[in-house]
Amino acid sequence: MFVIVEGPDGAGKSTLIESARQKDRYFVRVQSSGPPPSIIAVNRWLRWLGQFPKELNLVCDRIPVISERIYGPILRDIDLFEQYDIDYGLEKVDVIVYCRPPNEVLLKNAAEGVHLAGVSSHQA
Repeated sequence: MFVIVEGPDGAGKSTLIESARQKDRYFVRVQSSGPPPSIIAVNRWLRWLGQFPKELNLVCDRIPVISERIYGPILRDIDLFEQYDIDYGLEKVDVIVYCRPPNEVLLKNAAEGVHLAGVSSHQA
C-alpha cells in the first residue's frame, strides 16, 4: 500500500507514522522536506516510489507534488507544479491522510518545533 501523510508542521504526521511502523514489519518510510530541486528530480523520485512492491507498506511523510502547491507560493512565490494537473504523480497512491489538529495545538507546536526551511520566518 502507498500512503501519503500530509499536513502542517506540528500536526502529528511523524507521530502517526511511527505508531503505524511499530505495528507493521513490512514498512518503508520516506520523508521529504524543503523545496524540490527540480521537476525532473521529482519525476525520478516518483518513478522510484512507484517501483515499490505492493506488499510493502510505503508511507511518505509529505510528498513534493502536494507540499509544493502549499509551501511554494508561501515561501518562494512560485509553485513548481502550477502547470500540471492537481493529481500529477499521484496515480499510484492508495491513501492520502491529512493531519490537521486544532489551531491552538498547531500554534503551540509551531512555537516549540523544528520547521521546514523558511517556514518559521514566515509565521504570523
